[in-house]
Amino acid sequence: MALFKKSKQTPDTLAGRRRPLQAGDDRPRNPGTMFSYYSQRSNVENNVGRREAPETVLASRNPVLAIAKHRVLALFVVAGLLVLTGYLLMLSGTPRVVLLQDAATAYFLQDKSVYQQTAEQSLAKSVFNRNKLTIDTATVRADLLKNYPEIENVSVALPIFGHQPQIYVEPYKPSFILTTTSSNAFLLDATGRALASTSQIPNIDKLGVPTLQDKTGNEIKLGNRAIPSSTVSFVQTVLAALKAKSVNASTLTLPAGSYELDVAIAGQPYYVKFNLENDALQQAGAFLATQNRLKTDKVTPATYIDVRVPDRAYYK
Repeated sequence: MALFKKSKQTPDTLAGRRRPLQAGDDRPRNPGTMFSYYSQRSNVENNVGRREAPETVLASRNPVLAIAKHRVLALFVVAGLLVLTGYLLMLSGTPRVVLLQDAATAYFLQDKSVYQQTAEQSLAKSVFNRNKLTIDTATVRADLLKNYPEIENVSVALPIFGHQPQIYVEPYKPSFILTTTSSNAFLLDATGRALASTSQIPNIDKLGVPTLQDKTGNEIKLGNRAIPSSTVSFVQTVLAALKAKSVNASTLTLPAGSYELDVAIAGQPYYVKFNLENDALQQAGAFLATQNRLKTDKVTPATYIDVRVPDRAYYK
């Protein structure tokens, strides 16, 4: 027997158990609101984090594809570097010729276009001359030196970023104008080599170099040595010693059949005999000392003063 009688719950009874609405709270109660809230939060929590792009997801799932993409990119970079390097190494077949000259040497050089044409022909001999790594600069230099005896040195400079080779041409400095018994005249360099015929040089007097008369009768060819370099050095030493004492030479002569230099003194009736095989400076000093002594004695030689013998001086 039941101690307590279960009462039947009616709708009115259930309504009485509901929480009464507070004053001013007229919002409708939705039984599904609580369920909806938890459902949405659950969805949000399950999608926390950055959403990956489809390509990234695909790549992460396929490492072979990722490696292939990196290899293709590396190949493009290498190919670009090779193209750039090849472009930087290219050379033009038209070099720029620069003449290294001053006012004293500009008269016997040929026109720059002559050297330009020879340099272009030399570069055109081989396709390897169109590349900075394979260009044959020695051949270019040799061709210019061979064809033009007035050139002392040639240097070829290659630009780092440009494409035009720079060719610097340096001429010999003239030492003497040598006249011969055949009425020819040549311009000599410091080694005694015949650089050019004076007939090819305009305004030859503007060079300001002394004239040396060669009466030995030796045959002279352009580009070959006309007199020994020791003779050139000897004559230059004598002239420098005389100039230091304000004594000027009017003519310089190499007589036939002897190792002799005859120097005529400006304003005097005599000339001085020098021995080319002895010391030039010592002989010049002997002449100057003899000249001073003769002036003191009021003696003027009529023909010559001979200082060819060491420590001796003779006059006539």
